[in-house]
Amino acid sequence: MENKKHLLKTACNRNRILLIMTAIILNLPLYAIEISVSNFANLQAAIKEFNDSATENTTIVVDASFDITGALSITNANYALTITSDATIRTLMRTEELTGSIIVVGGDAKLILENIIIDGNSPVVVNSGALVRVGNRGTLTINNGAVIQNNNNDNTYGSGVTVSSGTLIMTGGAIRDNSCLYNIGAGIYASGSSVFTMTGGTVSGNAAQTGGGIYFGGTNSVFTMTGGTISDNEAKVGGGVYFGGTGSVFTMAGGTISGNEAKVGGGVAFGGASVTLAMTDGDRTLNLGGTAVIKDNTRGPGVDTPHSNLYLANERYITLGTGADGNGIALPAVSMETWVQTATASGVIVISDATAANVILFRSDESDKIVSHDNGQLVIR
Repeated sequence: MENKKHLLKTACNRNRILLIMTAIILNLPLYAIEISVSNFANLQAAIKEFNDSATENTTIVVDASFDITGALSITNANYALTITSDATIRTLMRTEELTGSIIVVGGDAKLILENIIIDGNSPVVVNSGALVRVGNRGTLTINNGAVIQNNNNDNTYGSGVTVSSGTLIMTGGAIRDNSCLYNIGAGIYASGSSVFTMTGGTVSGNAAQTGGGIYFGGTNSVFTMTGGTISDNEAKVGGGVYFGGTGSVFTMAGGTISGNEAKVGGGVAFGGASVTLAMTDGDRTLNLGGTAVIKDNTRGPGVDTPHSNLYLANERYITLGTGADGNGIALPAVSMETWVQTATASGVIVISDATAANVILFRSDESDKIVSHDNGQLVIR
């Protein structure tokens, strides 16, 4: 194992640029140690060395695909660890003896994944913990080429990534083909006071009871989506995204949620904390603006009303972006498109500050109803 100190370059490599941007955001120095590993023992030793004695950001370069037989915990709270591949994207595969999470990001620790595949080895391995677990104040960044896939966890919450009062940043890569069929949050499960920022990448092909792609709950959590795609996920409630919690905020100013399936809220289910979308104490906010698109989500085959895009539980409303001088959310662009169904008897979907021009941004999921403007509100009737 050979250590080399070098300055991260910005030229000719977009992923290196993303590393530097992440370091700036996290207020970390731009210098790093680089370590090459070719098997699990090497990787385990490199992570232990980073946790115990790193004095700079560290990059582990995986130069072969291999099995993971034990959990890998990231605990250094002072510097960021990047795990990436060499010129060929490598796969780290769960084995049957590992039933918990493959990677655990501890309190205040910072892990960056890029150009690496973390594989749950389903159906060979079933009923295992989430592939990556982010703990209190931990941060996971998923950049281009990073894939978290193929995991089954029917016993507990979350299968791809779980975040508990931590931070998840997704600029690229994919969280795909994970299952949590008797539980919630197959792609991403967020609880506590978590923060999820999605500017790129895809969450796709995941399946759960509630929140097939993403289950976002907790208290005072923040989910901001300005890019990327959430598609082809399945659930009974919230095929693409289930958004609940207390005092939480979901802001979508870009990106696309499409091709997902659920009986209630094929694209997004916005409501309370139970699968029946019952009301719970505490407000939660859904902000829409910019180029957000929620369309072409369904209830599945054999249903009279096939559309199921954004479902608003009773007395849940959309807040439209008003720009930096208002609530800071991007003004809706002409390309914004959202199909909606509401359980509120009045049919109101935007309760205030709407204009007649905003009507064209929305469509009704129910074929016999249309969206209209009424005294500052948008209403489906």
